[in-house]
Amino acid sequence: GETIHVTGLLTGTDIGRTIKHTPFYDQYLLPGNCIRKWDERFLDDITLPQMREQTGKVITPVLGGALDFVETILEKAIGREHA
Repeated sequence: GETIHVTGLLTGTDIGRTIKHTPFYDQYLLPGNCIRKWDERFLDDITLPQMREQTGKVITPVLGGALDFVETILEKAIGREHA
């Protein structure tokens, strides 16, 4: 449908596998529509806290569009939290 985006179809298993195979970064930013807002679950029912525990990485979903994504990166770089 018109409200479904490709990034909303990414599973926690796939994302977790990718993070484990590219462990070079200390933080990973994900499109916010990868998880359900009300329970922080991915399409395959893995929760965001489970993924953080399994990978040992800081994983941050970014809600909004490209501008929000860039703002989050810049704010993390200077130590501020995105509103």
